[in-house]
Formats: sequence, structure tokens, C-alpha cells
Amino acid sequence: FETMQRCGGWTYQNDIDIVLTRLGFDDTMRRLPTDQLSGGWRNRSALAKIVIQTPDVLLMDEPTNYLDLEGVSWLEGWFNNFGGALIVVSHDRHFLDNVTNRITEIENYHLHDYDGNFSNYVHKRRARLKTIERQFEHEEALLAYESESIASRREAAKNPSQALKRRLANIKKSGTPRPVDQIITDIYSDLVVR
Repeated sequence: FETMQRCGGWTYQNDIDIVLTRLGFDDTMRRLPTDQLSGGWRNRSALAKIVIQTPDVLLMDEPTNYLDLEGVSWLEGWFNNFGGALIVVSHDRHFLDNVTNRITEIENYHLHDYDGNFSNYVHKRRARLKTIERQFEHEEALLAYESESIASRREAAKNPSQALKRRLANIKKSGTPRPVDQIITDIYSDLVVR
């Protein structure tokens, strides 16, 4: 008894009737075989089956297609009361605002997570992109500064300072060997080059 009650065994017929009614099925359509339904009604039928089964995870691609406003409204309420995980792909912004509490965006092979509904996602995404743009501009300015600094150091290396020129001139004028020069000359004095 407890298992039957926990699994909804006593109320399954009522649950089926509620789902089919909310998705727009009248008595005639409920009796038709699925292969006699149009594509849109087949999609609604598949959606009804999924909703009745209450899985732990739902992966939905455009679940509001082929639903009227009443059906979309009911589905939003059902998703909001759904106890499992819902992964949904949709272009219906209003629907996403009403059923999502987290959006994961895939961009250039990277995942970006945003808490909140679709409107929050739009706001937070703009802020993230502005931050990236500011970082890029900062890095660009830093790169320009470093390039200029490197170029000025190269120029300085080509044109030695006045003090360095004077010191070099004084060394050349003195002509007397410095101690290191004398040691090196003594070491190689017997060397014969052929």
C-alpha cells in the first residue's frame, strides 16, 4: 500500500487527465492513436508522457513549441514545482525568465555559469563582457608601454651616455696597461700564432 501510494498508483488516472487537459487534448484526441496525430500534437503527447513519468532529470529542447498560452503557463508552473534537474534550450525569453534559476552559456569551448533567471543572465553577461573589454584595454596599454620602453632601451644601447663616452675616451688616452691587461699579456707572451 505504501509503495503504491508513494509512486502515485492510486491517482495516476487523475494525473494523466490533468496533464492531457492542460496540454489541450480533448476527449476525441485522447482516444486517437499517436500516429494519427499531427506533428505538433505528437510533440504534446510526448511532453505529456514525460511529465507523467516525472523523471529525475529533464532535457528539453524548445518545450513551448506547439503550446498555446494556457499550455505554456501550465508548463511553467509544472517546471517550477518539478523536484528534479531541468536542462532546457529555448528562445522564449519570457518562458526562461519564469522557469530558470541558473543559466550556463557555452562560448568558445568554455562554460560560463550565471545564477538567476534569463534577465539576470543578460545583465551579468554584459557586465562580464565589459570587464573583459576593460582588461583587454588595460593589457593593450601595458603592452604599448612595454614596447616603448624596450625600444627606448635599444636606442639607449646604440647611443651610449656622455659619461660612458668620457670614461671610454679616458681609457683609450691612458695607453698604460691596466693590471688585468698586464696579466693576460704575460700569460700569452710565449704564444706563437702560425
